[in-house]
Amino acid sequence: MKEPTLEEIQAYKEEKNYTFDAEEFLNYQKMVGWVYGKSKKPIKSWKAAMATFQKNQKSIGEVRKLDNSVREDKFWSVMINAYGAKWTSQHGKVPQGLWVELVQQSTPEMLNKGVAKSRELNKEWPPTIWEFEKYCLPDEKELGLPEKWEAFRQALNNHDKHPAVIHALRNMQDVYRFRTESEERALTRFEKVWEKTVLFVATGGILPEKEKQIAAPVNLTTREQAKQKIRELLRR
Repeated sequence: MKEPTLEEIQAYKEEKNYTFDAEEFLNYQKMVGWVYGKSKKPIKSWKAAMATFQKNQKSIGEVRKLDNSVREDKFWSVMINAYGAKWTSQHGKVPQGLWVELVQQSTPEMLNKGVAKSRELNKEWPPTIWEFEKYCLPDEKELGLPEKWEAFRQALNNHDKHPAVIHALRNMQDVYRFRTESEERALTRFEKVWEKTVLFVATGGILPEKEKQIAAPVNLTTREQAKQKIRELLRR
């Protein structure tokens, strides 16, 4: 089946007077891989899938209205459908621990991205929680943040820092050590705190205001005044 565009879905939705959101339908189908429920049979007609979607009202938009436990269960079902016993043997039959925290702090859009990226990069075996967390993160450009290498450069510089870099440094345990150790170790240290900063921004965190730059003092001493000062020092 050729995957429909958002415009095609929207047009058919209006034709049939369906009440769900077209973009949510498309995001949901991308997340589950265009298959039917537990049977995982490929969808042959996206129009028929829309009819089923309307009947069951299982749009992603409903996930936002559900409590966290139900949302976690829905996510877990998607991953079990994708990886089967490999997922449950590696992560268990129910979400727990760090997985619960990750799902709770991630938006539906972030989870969709994580699932899509997992299908692309982890075709044989499911991702670890650390891999999945990275897959969920939006690109820095999408959030208006500097890319990692530019943020790293700003973190080592004493001037002109993006507010996200300021936030990252404030959450770093030992900034002095970061600025005095080798570049390789400093980058490893920075990557960990930068990933948390990107996640903080992606989930609506408020960044500090950009630091005001202190203007360099203007030297008003003329050449003759400088020479006179030198002569006075030599006479002492």
